[in-house]
Amino acid sequence: MNNWMMIILSALLCGGCGLAAGEAIATILPENAGLPHLIILAALILVIFYMTFLIQTAIHEGGHLVFGRLSGYSFVSYRFADLMWKRENGRVAFRRFSLTGTAGQCLMEPPGTVDDDVPFVLYNMGGVIANAVTAVLFFLAGSLCSEHGLLWAFWMMLAIHGIQQALMNGLPFITTPINNDAKNTLELRRNRNALRPYLIQLKVTALASDGVRMKDMPEEWFKLPAPEEMSDALSASVGLMAQNRLMDEHRFHEAAQLCHILTEEAKGLLKLHQILLKEDLVFLRLLNEDPGGINEIRTKTFMNEIRTVQNSLSVIRTEFACALFADDTGRAYKLLKLFEKTAQNYPYTGEIETERELIRYAQGYRSCMKKEEQKENQETA
Repeated sequence: MNNWMMIILSALLCGGCGLAAGEAIATILPENAGLPHLIILAALILVIFYMTFLIQTAIHEGGHLVFGRLSGYSFVSYRFADLMWKRENGRVAFRRFSLTGTAGQCLMEPPGTVDDDVPFVLYNMGGVIANAVTAVLFFLAGSLCSEHGLLWAFWMMLAIHGIQQALMNGLPFITTPINNDAKNTLELRRNRNALRPYLIQLKVTALASDGVRMKDMPEEWFKLPAPEEMSDALSASVGLMAQNRLMDEHRFHEAAQLCHILTEEAKGLLKLHQILLKEDLVFLRLLNEDPGGINEIRTKTFMNEIRTVQNSLSVIRTEFACALFADDTGRAYKLLKLFEKTAQNYPYTGEIETERELIRYAQGYRSCMKKEEQKENQETA
């Protein structure tokens, strides 16, 4: 059902934009025009298609920002495509950053504490409201155009993209790598116990934006929810953050145990989080010298999934460790270069420090292993 809904929405989007494009080209194109003229017009239409998508994405995230402020939330970051503005040391800084499964994201810090009854509907659904309202306005603007030219196509595509984004984020049964706005809102309304995990997630993100590491955040936030509570994505995310905190504290044995618990009990873990969790488990098994367990995880299917998050710092760290332990120095060097390049614009400085420490730990551990291997070889000789 989810796949069919995605196909239908995509067909409606492309079909609507295609009709607008065809009408515009038919209106503008002279009767004796040649192929070069048609190609130029088609290129302009494609530019308009992409521009209107970005504009409606910016409007969607702006809706979260406006309605979040009206609900008492404070600004943390605003992003569309890979353009990001975030609070940093009391000012707004610009970064280049993208996240798998999202065309944009507006993150805000909720008022009060994680135990307060904080409003959540308007903040979560603000983007859908903004898309729906502006879609109507853009359609009305297009209807005022006397001719169906490029300007008319621009307004129509803005309206179509607005409707599409409102539906993609406003229908809770649409499946994406992370929960859409309606899915989060529905989970919070159905299960009020999910409000605290939701607030913890936002508070953790806000502190991370200020450069605070997970190991320095309040320990009570990372208490593992009961198995039955982790059937929803919001509660399961607290379990994942607890595992990340153990990694930051270098409590690797406990982190590995928690990986197994989450794999078995956290039924609500999103696909994206499952991939990241398995990558951490690979890293931990490297430290435990368990190559068989690593091969068990790194199947062909999993390696294809890793490509979707290959620019994540934790993924680069694990892939570096895999190359290091396989004595593939060339690949390890390239991954270190990629890590530093990615870290230059990475918005969470505390996470950069965490991952650098884990890389250094892996290097030190591998160096000790090699010395032991050389010692054993000498004794055998």
